[in-house]
Amino acid sequence: DAGAAGHPLGTDPKGRDLLARILLGGRLTLITALLAVGIATVAGLLVGLAAAGRSRTAGSVLMRFTDLGLAIPGLLLAAAIATILGRGVLSLIVGLAAVFWAPIARVTYGQAVVLRERDYVEAARVQGATPLTVLRRHVLPHLLPVVGAYAALSVGWAVLFESALGFLGAGVQEPDASIGSLLGSNLVYYRSHPGLILFPALFLGLLVMAANVVGESMRTRTEEIG
Repeated sequence: DAGAAGHPLGTDPKGRDLLARILLGGRLTLITALLAVGIATVAGLLVGLAAAGRSRTAGSVLMRFTDLGLAIPGLLLAAAIATILGRGVLSLIVGLAAVFWAPIARVTYGQAVVLRERDYVEAARVQGATPLTVLRRHVLPHLLPVVGAYAALSVGWAVLFESALGFLGAGVQEPDASIGSLLGSNLVYYRSHPGLILFPALFLGLLVMAANVVGESMRTRTEEIG
């Protein structure tokens, strides 16, 4: 029961402390989202910069590949990958990274195309700088704040995606827990013990809101600097 000694939010059907399960599940959900977005950011940066720095033909091919990644429904793609690789944290990370690399690659490419036309970049080319040097020294430093802000905003979406996969049964399995798996496994008790659904859902909302606040602050700061 909620409020019982030592169990402020009560216990789950197996007698485990609900607050502890929510905190552990929230940590797993957040770590999974951060790792997935981190991998997706690195992959997106590499693809976007390669498309901006290569020939028009190579850049067009890379961007068409990126568009293909954008066209596939994200939750469906992540669920398919998680199911093929087997349920677990690693498969979730791979599945979520496969969802978020494409939009980051598109943002990277768009910003890099704009930056490479700046006067200081043209001056570097006139002085004999190679395309790789131009990207590394004159484009990437101005690009990272924008991509970083976009990646930070993506964390909130990754948290929601991970929770959705856990809710559908494609996430981590017992005895581990994520916010989504808690919601999914306790759904049958929504009438008799609504706290089993309400408290994880509230924590999920707070987690997403915190991630969005951080991402929005980074985006605002980037716009002010720019």
